[in-house]
Amino acid sequence: MFEVGVIAAAAILLGLLAAHKEFNLLKRFGLIAGGVLIFELFTRPLWNNHNMSDWAYLYIDVSWILTLGWSLILFLSLLIVERGFGIKKQLPQFLLTIVLSTIAGLIGEQIVLALGIRTFSPEVQEVLSGIALPFTQVPIETLYYMPVFMTLVVSFAKYFEIVFNKIPLVPQRKIVNWKSILIAFIGVFLFEVMNEPAIRNVGWPAWSYIFQDVNILRIAIWVLVLAIGGHIVHRIFVHLKPIAQFIISIVLLTILTIPIEGYLVVQGMRQYGPSLQAGYSGFHIPGTQLPIEIMFAIPLYLALIIAFVRYWSSVWENDL
Repeated sequence: MFEVGVIAAAAILLGLLAAHKEFNLLKRFGLIAGGVLIFELFTRPLWNNHNMSDWAYLYIDVSWILTLGWSLILFLSLLIVERGFGIKKQLPQFLLTIVLSTIAGLIGEQIVLALGIRTFSPEVQEVLSGIALPFTQVPIETLYYMPVFMTLVVSFAKYFEIVFNKIPLVPQRKIVNWKSILIAFIGVFLFEVMNEPAIRNVGWPAWSYIFQDVNILRIAIWVLVLAIGGHIVHRIFVHLKPIAQFIISIVLLTILTIPIEGYLVVQGMRQYGPSLQAGYSGFHIPGTQLPIEIMFAIPLYLALIIAFVRYWSSVWENDL
């Protein structure tokens, strides 16, 4: 009934949008669904999705039914804010969208927990406080994790709306500046805190740990790599369309990141949790000790982070 209900709700919504020729909104739904799926694939080791039909799963326990459900929540929340409240400025629109979608998301999370569909990995359970939100089974930590998830997905969708709808922006002479660096730091920090249970940072200087084993040096390395990649793409490929620049950025940054990640793993400074390792095929990236799955995980992570940085840099620079 849960699976059929989600599919029916999505079919009715998409049917209404198509009937009213709301093609931009159909595009938006597709972008949100793409962002949700990318996030679910990257963070798969953090939770388990049980007891659904075999056809409801895409990869291990990543379910396209849940992807549809989260997409409906985010899409409808953004639509209510944009059309119901008439808010056009991006920052207040975004903040209210996160509030509405978090409220709806907490209800959805309670439903899947009550149905026995969702459980948390052992690594996540270790860091949970054991405190649940009143009248629910939802861990109180969800009040942090859910808005971070929604922030990254909404930013991903909004960035590509700018690209595909060809919204005019003021050209930036420098793609790397203090604003983009600050935004990158925020984005990487949010993601590192969320994904912290799946991968441990070990053996770094004691002063560099800022939350559990989230490490400011590790974040600085990511921001530096993002800055180098962004500068190279802006200087060499500035004449290409934004989507081509985006793809080149992911490829370039993946190439830059793999040797760094490989070195940290060999030194024991990056340790993958059991739930993450359980999904590995046993193959490695040639010339490294990294599982072949990392070759795909890094681009998924980069897709969300790059879109986050570019969207908020555009909003800031253009006062959208």
